[in-house]
Amino acid sequence: MASADQITAVMHEYLDAINSGDNLAVLRLFAADATVEDPVGSETKSAHEFFAAPFPSRPRVELVSPVSATDDGSAAAMAFTLRMMLHGRPATIDVVDVMRFDRAGNIIQMRAHWGSTNITLSDADSITSTRSTEPHETARTTV
Repeated sequence: MASADQITAVMHEYLDAINSGDNLAVLRLFAADATVEDPVGSETKSAHEFFAAPFPSRPRVELVSPVSATDDGSAAAMAFTLRMMLHGRPATIDVVDVMRFDRAGNIIQMRAHWGSTNITLSDADSITSTRSTEPHETARTTV
């Protein structure tokens, strides 16, 4: 059985792989039959399908609180900020990922909790920003 320390390390490896733009490193953290629901409420996809395409822009993620892991190593959650281009504008998305793990410590399910109220679009011509309240194209938070 995976430990809380082990799955916490996997969560950090996930963020590091996203920051390096390395889809293969991200995929190595997932079990072969893992699923992704990003955002929650959207169609559930195979993790390998979801991460197969290159990231649409060079995303940057930053953990905003410690990873919360279960003692039995079966699940963990983390809050992070994702910075990327969305609709041709710099965007910041506040995300909470909840992941489930198999006994070996591989991710078997990732659910990304975020919505339009969690997106801040920056005006490229000024330092002002606005919260998006319009329906938006799905931004891959694990981008």
